[in-house]
Amino acid sequence: MSRRLLCALSITAALCVPAAGESNPFVGHWTSGELKTCAPPYAADELTFKISETQLDMGEQGCEIRSIQKISKLADSGYRLRLLCRIGSEEQADEIVLARIRKSPLHGELLMRFDVPSGIVTTFQRCP
Repeated sequence: MSRRLLCALSITAALCVPAAGESNPFVGHWTSGELKTCAPPYAADELTFKISETQLDMGEQGCEIRSIQKISKLADSGYRLRLLCRIGSEEQADEIVLARIRKSPLHGELLMRFDVPSGIVTTFQRCP
C-alpha cells in the first residue's frame, strides 16, 4: 500500500511520517553560517540545526515531524512538513517547506527552509 493511502486510511493522519524504506532526504546537520560552525558535537544553535527521520532540533526548540508530503516532481527536492514544536513546556503546531539544492561546482549541497506562517526563507548548507 502506498504511504498516501495508508495516511488517508489512518484515523490519525496527522501522525503519518515517511513509511519504512522512504527516507527523509534532509537528514543531517545544516548551518546558515560558515562551515566552521559545524564542528562536533554538532550542537543545534542559532546557526545550525539537526534533522532526523522524525525530529528537527533547532537550538532550544525541538520539533516532531508529524507529517511529510512531497510537493515537487523533481527528485527529492521539495517537501511540506507539518511539525509539533516545543519550547520549554509550550507546544505549537508549525508548517515549513524544505527544498534541497544539489551540490554543484559553485556550492555544496544547500537546503532552503520556507516558514509558511511568516514567509521567511532561510538557506543552509549541509555540514560535512
